[in-house]
Amino acid sequence: MLAGRGERMRIAFLVSGHGLGHAARACAVVEELSRLQAGWQLTVCSDVPARFFKDSLSCDFEYQDIVCDVGFVQQNPFEIDFTATLGRLESFYSDDSPYFRDALNRVSALSPDVVLCDISPLGLWIAESLSIPSILIENFLWSDLYRTQSCSDPRFEAYADTLERFASLADLHISASPGVRIPGDSQIHCVPPITRAVRRDRSSVRAALGVCAEETLVFFSGGYWCQELVKKVQILSGNRVLVSSGSSLLEVLASSDKASGDCIDRGSSWYHPDLMSACDVVLGKL
Repeated sequence: MLAGRGERMRIAFLVSGHGLGHAARACAVVEELSRLQAGWQLTVCSDVPARFFKDSLSCDFEYQDIVCDVGFVQQNPFEIDFTATLGRLESFYSDDSPYFRDALNRVSALSPDVVLCDISPLGLWIAESLSIPSILIENFLWSDLYRTQSCSDPRFEAYADTLERFASLADLHISASPGVRIPGDSQIHCVPPITRAVRRDRSSVRAALGVCAEETLVFFSGGYWCQELVKKVQILSGNRVLVSSGSSLLEVLASSDKASGDCIDRGSSWYHPDLMSACDVVLGKL
């Protein structure tokens, strides 16, 4: 689809801001696109902070702060506020949605030749409105998740139908592992996991962290989402434990006091694919 469209092709990439996983995958895609054709003009549209993309990308790109979807409103990494989620969905997908109107105007001003979307249904609608091709990249769809809640509130079923209809607008639909797509669907192209490339070798990262080769290093990805679990892993195993927390990397200090688990800040300049490659165990939340 992208072949033969010229050296100055303009691409708008709408990326879900629900967590950082979609943004990380989008960065891997953007890096590969820039490698294939350095002259393409790439604009990332997302409410993930621009700093994340600047830290992850080595190529030139533009950035637009645009809310691309709702996902779920969460009270914490494990608890969803379903009432608040329905409120956000009603506002976002209303007939006169200010989100859709603003996003359409801003993306249209970019004069893109194609719209890429990481799970964002908004981008597919924009591409349809502008009569340009669209590519959907996902490992699940919000419509699948909303449908699981339809027994508790039928309004989720209606939003699932709407988003499923948006997904059908994609000219190319790519589902990356690990995903929930149904094998054998000829309309969906299933691919292996899409990840950012490692930049530094394992030994140099461990040396920078002050971790010996024989030490076991555990990495909690996605935030300090279960403090008691983090403490127990450190205390029971005696391993070095790192935790990503916002823009900082924390190390849980070893202590004989089982109620302790104090942390020190190891800074914010760490590139997560390098950290994961340097660790022996990675724990995360899906």
